[in-house]
Amino acid sequence: MRAEFFALIADVLLVDASEITADSTFETVEHWDSEREIELALMLEVEFGVSLDAVDMSRLRSVRALYEVLEKHGVRIP
Repeated sequence: MRAEFFALIADVLLVDASEITADSTFETVEHWDSEREIELALMLEVEFGVSLDAVDMSRLRSVRALYEVLEKHGVRIP
């Protein structure tokens, strides 16, 4: 599941999945900007059936934060 999750993130950020790790952030991934953060939020909502609020969306600046937002909504990525 983790590889699939990284692949979803990479697809949104327009990078190869091998470039995404649990430690990836908006500072370490070239295409991770505010537009991509919105697209990441939409991907989380569509793929995992969660509804993000403004606080959740403001946190989408690292892969680790994506995990934490999903966990907050009861979704666990193994």
